[in-house]
Amino acid sequence: MKSSRSEGLVWLTELHFHLNESTTNSVKEQNIRKADNEAWRYILPFFMLVSVVLFALFRFLGSAAGPTPLVCPEKSVRYPVKVGDSC
Repeated sequence: MKSSRSEGLVWLTELHFHLNESTTNSVKEQNIRKADNEAWRYILPFFMLVSVVLFALFRFLGSAAGPTPLVCPEKSVRYPVKVGDSC
C-alpha cells in the first residue's frame, strides 16, 4: 500500500513540475513576443522614413532625364512657339 501511495506522490510531483514548466515557458514566450512587437514598433518609423526618401529620390531622378522628344509625322512643319501664342 505504501508503494502505490509513494508512486502517486511521485506522479503528482512530476505532473506539478511539468505544469509549472509549461506555464513558465508560455509566460517566457509571451514576454519574448511582446519584446519583439515593441522592437518593431520602434524601428518601423525608420523604415517608413527611409522608404519615403528613396521613393522621392527615384521619382526626382527619374524625372530629371527630361521628356522624350516628340517625333513629328512626315510632311509636317516645325513651328517655334513664341510668347503670346495660344491654341
